[in-house]
Amino acid sequence: MIGMVTKQMYFTAAPVKAAMDKVTRLALGYWAGDVKRAAVRSIKPAPPGTYSQPGAPPFSHVAWRHRQASRASRKAGLGPLPRLKGKSKGIQDIQFGRDIARRSNVVGIMPIPGRPAHVGPLLEYGGSQMITSRGKRVRAHYAARPMMGPAEAEIRPTVNEIWKRASKKAFK
Repeated sequence: MIGMVTKQMYFTAAPVKAAMDKVTRLALGYWAGDVKRAAVRSIKPAPPGTYSQPGAPPFSHVAWRHRQASRASRKAGLGPLPRLKGKSKGIQDIQFGRDIARRSNVVGIMPIPGRPAHVGPLLEYGGSQMITSRGKRVRAHYAARPMMGPAEAEIRPTVNEIWKRASKKAFK
């Protein structure tokens, strides 16, 4: 008869927990970065005065202006303009942050200086907002133009690959 006898069991929880925390941090970072990339890709440049259809991702007017200025610079023989680094890219200025204690991420639009900070939820879900128009306070109604929800839904099927990528990097 073949049998197995346990002589000694030794399990150190601290190193295993530390390794899994590292994998979790990496996986959350990869996931948030992928969602950010998908959301930025969904936002297309458009000239000022044109608006996306309700239900479609919003347009970026800053990117369109930068593209036009870069084209004019090339035509003048000056070469393309440098990328918009460190400057506000308008609606495409999507950032993410990690809350390690709660093991979660936050991905979304950064507030633009001089603009209301609640633009992100208004774009994503729609709603009403009091604004000043021609010196009068009026209620403006916004249709939903989601971008973060569809970006997360696009990335959701790749969660297993994200965990594989994170565990390979953590245990190198």
